[in-house]
Amino acid sequence: MLEDAYNEETKTYNFTPMFGNIKGFIQRSDITLGTMETNFVNGNYSGYGKRNSPKEFAQAVKESGINLVSISHNHSLDYGKEGIEDTKKLLTKTGFDVVGDSLNEEERIKVKTVKNVKIAFLAYTYGVENQDDKSSKDVEYINIFDKEQVKKDLEQAKEQSDFIFVIMHWGDENSNTVNDEQKEMANYLIENGANVILGNHAATVQPMEIKKNKDGENVFVAYSLGNYISSIDNEKSKVELVLNIELRKKGDTGEVVLSKVDYTPIYVLDNGENAENRYQLIDMKGTAKQYASGDTDIISKEQYDKLLDGLDLLEGLIK
Repeated sequence: MLEDAYNEETKTYNFTPMFGNIKGFIQRSDITLGTMETNFVNGNYSGYGKRNSPKEFAQAVKESGINLVSISHNHSLDYGKEGIEDTKKLLTKTGFDVVGDSLNEEERIKVKTVKNVKIAFLAYTYGVENQDDKSSKDVEYINIFDKEQVKKDLEQAKEQSDFIFVIMHWGDENSNTVNDEQKEMANYLIENGANVILGNHAATVQPMEIKKNKDGENVFVAYSLGNYISSIDNEKSKVELVLNIELRKKGDTGEVVLSKVDYTPIYVLDNGENAENRYQLIDMKGTAKQYASGDTDIISKEQYDKLLDGLDLLEGLIK
């Protein structure tokens, strides 16, 4: 992706074309959220090991319609406390709301008011890379899942909001299967007040389900939506979802409820090293339908077959 976005003449990066095809699915929402699984610090850029990206990547993601991001993930401490501070500063300056860090205790919970509904956002990760080698002080600056702290955060969020979203970084990489740790964490979050749980880290789509909390209310859990954009050369990791969630506030009671959930399957198209724009996000169903209707210039037959395989995968995962 770094090579694809780089302009040798100007020595600058432009990631914007990667998102051009799907802005319409993103920008219509009041709030669009995700996890920014990279850092923005001075130094060499890298997608592997210590992850670090140019500021132009953050700008392109923001322009695509994302406006709230978690920085709680397994690469959060790749550059220590200073890296978290630099990353949060850059993202905030770019216009994102940021959750998932503990640099400031008062900012652990982000509450946004949308159409007279107060929505709280929290984010946690199962851990960080090489955690045993990190100082205990550095580990305190990122929201690693800890039951005592999670319970405290959720109690505070319930006092401040009508509805609670939790973004979780968890699960087995490259797996479409939910593991026992994810289920245990989800149950604990539900038990303590989470209304929607949105997961990532697996880099693949995992199942969704509706669970009941202790009051008999529905709680929606999406264990993994896949990646938004990446250059991982794995067909399962090229398939992802834009999840659409609708909340309603009841006029008689003021209760806020989850009224609708649907999704748009998205695919990371790799047009090859020699293409002007190598990586592009596309609407899987729309593009496949267009090709099947006779527009065979839009993608190749091989790419069309991969889209069909990806849609079959999703059909088996999401009931």
